[in-house]
Amino acid sequence: MRASKSNLSAPWLVLGCGLGVSVGACTADIAGDGPRPDGNTAGSGGSGTAGSSNTSGAAGSAGNPTDNPPGIEGIGWSTRYPRLSHAQWENTVRDLLALDALPNLASTFALDPDNSRFDTYTARTVSSNLWLDYQRGAEVVAADVAHDAAKLAKVVSATAQGNGKAFVTELGERAFRRPLTEQEISSHSALFEQAATLFQGGDAFTNGAELVLRALLQSPHFLYRVESSAQATDKKIWLSGYEVASRLSYGLWNTMPSTKLFAAAKAGELSTPQGVDKWTRSMLQDARAKGPLVRFHEQLFNVVNYGTIAKNQTLYPTFTEALAPVLRDEARRFFEEIVVTRGASVKGLLTMPVTFVNDQTAPFYGLAPSYGTQLTRVELDPTKRAGILTQIGFLSKYGSQSQSDPILRGVHISLDIVCSALPAPPNDIPPLPALLDGQTNRQRVELLTSKSPCSSCHAPFINPLGFALENYDAVGQWRDTDNGQPVNAAASFQIDGQTVSYNGPVELSQMLAKSPSVHRCYSKNWLEYVMGRKPAAEEDGVLDKVAAASLQADEMGSLISNITALETFRARPQEIK
Repeated sequence: MRASKSNLSAPWLVLGCGLGVSVGACTADIAGDGPRPDGNTAGSGGSGTAGSSNTSGAAGSAGNPTDNPPGIEGIGWSTRYPRLSHAQWENTVRDLLALDALPNLASTFALDPDNSRFDTYTARTVSSNLWLDYQRGAEVVAADVAHDAAKLAKVVSATAQGNGKAFVTELGERAFRRPLTEQEISSHSALFEQAATLFQGGDAFTNGAELVLRALLQSPHFLYRVESSAQATDKKIWLSGYEVASRLSYGLWNTMPSTKLFAAAKAGELSTPQGVDKWTRSMLQDARAKGPLVRFHEQLFNVVNYGTIAKNQTLYPTFTEALAPVLRDEARRFFEEIVVTRGASVKGLLTMPVTFVNDQTAPFYGLAPSYGTQLTRVELDPTKRAGILTQIGFLSKYGSQSQSDPILRGVHISLDIVCSALPAPPNDIPPLPALLDGQTNRQRVELLTSKSPCSSCHAPFINPLGFALENYDAVGQWRDTDNGQPVNAAASFQIDGQTVSYNGPVELSQMLAKSPSVHRCYSKNWLEYVMGRKPAAEEDGVLDKVAAASLQADEMGSLISNITALETFRARPQEIK
């Protein structure tokens, strides 16, 4: 008979503290004697408690951009203790234990703050509620795997079956994503043996495996991607092969390293830019890269909110809430086509006149509804459509109930495609007045934004980008007239040190696709996604080089491998003491 949770409570806490597992109020020693970003010493107590809701070390605000110490040329500061996101926890547990499906427990975990564009953000804390969630999740998973002979047999090799120390050594290396120290092997092996006194009856190996699994899944070395390398050369601390492997796997696959990647780390294959480049390109060809490649673009273009802007049902009776999942799936399929299947990058995203439609969405593109309910790939009129900015998901998201919204469309392109530094809008912005007889929407916006303080941002940065999309109405349908007048979609925009003129959405998209500033912005967003933090000023120079290469070759593999080969990906700056 298995012991109940209450039977294990007191001794479990003692064992957890002894192992540095940080159960309850135990202090987590996750980096030996090395310095932490907050200036304290790992394992020194106080602010290093991984279970605390107000921490400043491993589980706290070490990743807060406002508290970051400076980097060095080419290398920005990154936290040494990036915590797994809930999605990463799910993926890692599945892959660590060779489960057939995700454990589906993280959906019940305490939510992380939604304060970053990308879900790869690394500055995550552990609240007291989340720590209890981790404990509960570990107990559920450990019991499920340990007491299922088929599942347990897949966790470690046949030689480790029935051998507690071999079980600890094999599984621990994969759980901590590095070889265990002798002390870690010894203490976890002792825990394995102690299961005999904590469980009543049952198989000794099963009980030991369950207890060790509980400990490993609650360890800060599992919950954090600890970067403990400390030897500095020229103010640079080069990451170990295992640490680079974790950065690669979580950046490109959103999960732990594979067996082959672990072997590459052990063999020293990740110690050079060439080695990292080779593995990056190989990993991008793996099916596990598809999810992160698509998710980056879904988050960049705010796809989760496609179809959520209600439209005037008198004007647009077929644009209903039922379109929302279709529009999101359309964008997802488009990203898969461009960046996964074709391997293209930002140029393809902005210029390819293809999309995926069904009978609900085809009429919005001027196509006959002859596709059924399933999305079908179609070629669009290249004189009217070019890439993501001309698809109805994006256009309807940035449209009002009854009219286009060149302001919102221009702001999104300016911020997320060009990376213009727009100031916050002034307070008490007046609403757009009603359209006058014979007045176009563009004329109404120009009139409202022509005076100070609005003109300083709208005239140079926002309006010219939004006006080029005026051929699309509130739901993204093509129009040649607006309020009885011809649509004027011509504009000029200053970019890359020159003024560029264009007429309409296709010319706008083509102009953006050829712009060094756009390629730099796209590269900057990718660096933020892969690194889990905003790029630092010290990285401006290397970003220029990545962007220049992106402009020359619109190839996703090259762009990302150029990022992972950077020193800022393979090293961190020496910390200030």
